[in-house]
Amino acid sequence: GVVLRGMAGIRVVDFSFGIAGAYCCKLMGDAGADVVKVEPPGGDPLRQDLLFRFLNGGKRSAVVELASDAGRAWLEGAVVDADLIVESLGAGGLERINVDIGRLRIEQPSLALVRIADFGQRGPYSGLRMSGLTLQSTGGWVSAHGLVGQTPVQVGGRIHELTAGAFAA
Repeated sequence: GVVLRGMAGIRVVDFSFGIAGAYCCKLMGDAGADVVKVEPPGGDPLRQDLLFRFLNGGKRSAVVELASDAGRAWLEGAVVDADLIVESLGAGGLERINVDIGRLRIEQPSLALVRIADFGQRGPYSGLRMSGLTLQSTGGWVSAHGLVGQTPVQVGGRIHELTAGAFAA
């Protein structure tokens, strides 16, 4: 395959689950970034899907329990060499497992953080979960599909997750 070198030398730690974060990191890896996929001891839930291989091919892998002291110590060591963290643990996900973002930035001042959450990290809807149909409805996509006077139709496939991943990248 063709490997782009636009991100050569960039180190990415991928704490994402699902499609959006994995696709974001896949695009960066395809552009030459060194990506390590961090999974919990039980593995990424998407691992059972063939899509997992497409989204995570070319990434290195680490199994880490981030909620443990050993996991947080691993993270602090990994961050020293990282340029970017991508996570999709939901609003406040890193904080829920006691990851201190301020401390990570002290360890690595140039560290960038991409956080993918259904309704962002803060705000009135930040704690809500979103389905593909909900996203498409709130974003106005549903109103642009189907026939006037008929039930709205959502966009097929998982295009909303791939779009979010592309924008995150």
